[in-house]
Amino acid sequence: MAEPSTITTSPIERLPSELVAHIAISSVWRQKYTLSLSLKDFSAFARTSGHFHSILNPLLYQHNFKHDMPHRSCVLWAAEHGNIDALKRAHSYGADLNIDGSIDESDFTIPLRSLRCRYIATALHLSIRYDNMDIFNYLLDENVDMDVPSRGLCTCMVGGDPKPYPLHMALSHSTNPWFAQELIAKGAYRVAEQVPAIAYMEIMEEHSEVIERLLQRSEPLAMGASLQFAVRNRRSDLVRELLDKGADITYRNPGSGATALHVALDDQNEDLEILKLLVAHPEAPLAIADDSGEFPIHSCAAKPALVEAMKLLLAHPKIDPLASNIGGATALDLAANYSAPMFSLLVRHPAVKPYDEEQWPDDKPLHLALDCISDCLDIIKFLLAQPEAHVSVRGIDMKTPLHICAVNAELFEIAKLLLAHPTCSFECPQNDMDSYNKTPLLYAVWSGSIPMMRLILSQPDIDVSAATNTGNTPLHACASKPALFEVAQEILAHPSIKPSRGNASGSTPLLYAAKSGYLPMVKLLLAQPGINVSEANRDGQTPLHVCAANPKLLEATKLLLAHPDIQTTGEDRHGMSPLAYAVESGSIAMFDLIANRPEVDISPLFPNGRNVLHIVCMSEETEDSKRLAEDLIDRGVPINDGLGPWGTPLYCAIRKGNYRTALMLLSRGADPNSKFDAYDPWGPLHHLLSQTHPGKTELVRELLRELIAKGVEVDRRTQDYRNIGQEKIDFDFGGTPLAFALFGANDVECMKLLLRAGANARALAGSSAEGARQSIIAALFQTLRDYTTTEEDVENIKEGVVLLLRRGCAIGQFGNGTTALENASDAAHLADNWLLLNLLMEHATLHNIDPGYVEELADDYEPEAVEIKAALANFIEKLFGNL
Repeated sequence: MAEPSTITTSPIERLPSELVAHIAISSVWRQKYTLSLSLKDFSAFARTSGHFHSILNPLLYQHNFKHDMPHRSCVLWAAEHGNIDALKRAHSYGADLNIDGSIDESDFTIPLRSLRCRYIATALHLSIRYDNMDIFNYLLDENVDMDVPSRGLCTCMVGGDPKPYPLHMALSHSTNPWFAQELIAKGAYRVAEQVPAIAYMEIMEEHSEVIERLLQRSEPLAMGASLQFAVRNRRSDLVRELLDKGADITYRNPGSGATALHVALDDQNEDLEILKLLVAHPEAPLAIADDSGEFPIHSCAAKPALVEAMKLLLAHPKIDPLASNIGGATALDLAANYSAPMFSLLVRHPAVKPYDEEQWPDDKPLHLALDCISDCLDIIKFLLAQPEAHVSVRGIDMKTPLHICAVNAELFEIAKLLLAHPTCSFECPQNDMDSYNKTPLLYAVWSGSIPMMRLILSQPDIDVSAATNTGNTPLHACASKPALFEVAQEILAHPSIKPSRGNASGSTPLLYAAKSGYLPMVKLLLAQPGINVSEANRDGQTPLHVCAANPKLLEATKLLLAHPDIQTTGEDRHGMSPLAYAVESGSIAMFDLIANRPEVDISPLFPNGRNVLHIVCMSEETEDSKRLAEDLIDRGVPINDGLGPWGTPLYCAIRKGNYRTALMLLSRGADPNSKFDAYDPWGPLHHLLSQTHPGKTELVRELLRELIAKGVEVDRRTQDYRNIGQEKIDFDFGGTPLAFALFGANDVECMKLLLRAGANARALAGSSAEGARQSIIAALFQTLRDYTTTEEDVENIKEGVVLLLRRGCAIGQFGNGTTALENASDAAHLADNWLLLNLLMEHATLHNIDPGYVEELADDYEPEAVEIKAALANFIEKLFGNL
């Protein structure tokens, strides 16, 4: 082993490059453990001297090539930031100048939002995007690929796919035309795969040189697009030149699918010279549809100015005038919407059979002409002159040409032509029905055209009462419309009219007229021989029923009653007579009009158990209704009659809330205890006191006094439960009127009135939630025993509860439900709500509870319930202290 003094060392600069690199890597690896920090330190090491930099810097680039993600390529960074030196150095170290940042082919197919980077693009794309001319020139000099896709770099949808080539960036995203010129000079002509640039070019001064260069391209794809460019810009010489060179006339634009022929027909101003060149071509694309499913003939048919172009197309032996677009429309369908001359050309084509069901399964040419073209008389004459013509030909919804004419007064002359056609002698188009069973006459009535209606009415064998699917006749359509009065006169003048024919619901034209209140129509119908003035619909209602229910139809009612055959006493299926409806309307005048008829008896009960007095008592209360009720009593209507669910008129008035009417009935002798609703165990007091009455409190109290004075039963208890609503308390409840006064009306004065009349404060009450009977206070507390009860709630009931306590109402064991004290104690213990218990402890006495029950209740609570036990103990002391 050599002695230390004899060992020689070499300067680090003289060490082999491999050893220097190994030292650098080992040095930073021992210091740092993450890749990014290692590279940072490695770079710092490289910068310590020029010698180290020349050795280590290539290694940094190599690491980027081999280990970094493609989108972090130093080539792409240099192109984006304009660092030409970095790009050249990377290239000298072996970088791929065509790198685009993608990991594999899937980056071009996955959703754009799933890309691992912002975009996919080559350095050539980026040099154009960021206007880095030095980098662009360098890349072109190095012969990088010019036809490579990008993704996410721009939002353009070239050819329907966002993967544009560099030429797209140069043409659409750069203000410097030099980029595009250089690319094209190098041979680029596509902006995306299968998308030649010329397909998207317009004549622009800044691109004029570019366009001319693109037009000189000889690739089949480029020539096909150039042909469309020439057609679009009306360069007929260029069109001829390209066709002579073999340009693909069937080439379809990648964005629209249009051919050169579509392009030629895309303008309202036709260029016949170019069209002739295209149509005369052996491969003329007459049967090629664009992406919207339109053939060239469809494009032409929708443009009224292209009549001469249409002549050229129709003259071609291979044209199919019946071809359908993606929506199923033919050129004839389209022409019908836009141009009579265009339609006339198409319909005369030998291939068109205007009455052929296979060619025209829906509307026929005759329908199309009538429905869509304003000036169609000559076309109609031509169609009617065909040997196979017949006027009852059916279209959509089974409509005939006469149906279409009937709704349009402007087609009157054509309607005359149709009805004069020889086939009318055996087809009778005037009576043809469409799929809704509607005749041309009905359509004419709806249109209001008197001449058209008279024309159809004049036809032999016309059925003027033909009914639709709903049973409506032309007369029904007129009956409720004043504007059609003259039409109705014409229809009624026809000898075959059936003026009383009902529709599907049984309603007659007279019922419609009466309901509308149009008096001239009512008079006109009533004057018809054989009119059934009392024909009822399926609900049993006659015109008189309908009028009697509406006070505004008083004059119409007078007209009906003046007819000698009127029936005034019939009932509909609800058991209501015209008199009943007159009473329900509240109109004294209407009531007098019907009640004064000698055959009308106002006293008996209807089959459903009520009479006219019930009806007025159940109607909305007004001064008129109150006077009407008095008038009925004066006329002898029994005041205490009533069967079934109705009870007496008094009972009805109170249920409805008609309290002034109820007071009047009591003053006229109504019995408050007679004949309640058999299906409703509530008595009149329950209904009166079941809710609060804002603004009517004094009226309610007055009515209660009168009921008590008339001997009403004050302790009648309900047998079921009904929902009684207060602003904050909702519950199901059954009980006596005293309980209702507390629960519902919440009126202490009413409670006092009942107690003075002998109401029992210890009566049973109950709630359906418990299914048990309790004291009134216990039932009330049943609804208030949780944490939601507020001081305001307790204050609202306090006066009533104290009144009951003073009258001996039990708060201990009473009935079979929970007690008032138990409910109050549970609220205090379980919900920490002491309001109810404090109310009882303050006002209850030994008259309300047995102290022994209080002890039992206290013992029921667990030993830990110290607070509630103490409170109940204090309550016992208070009770004994009051002895």
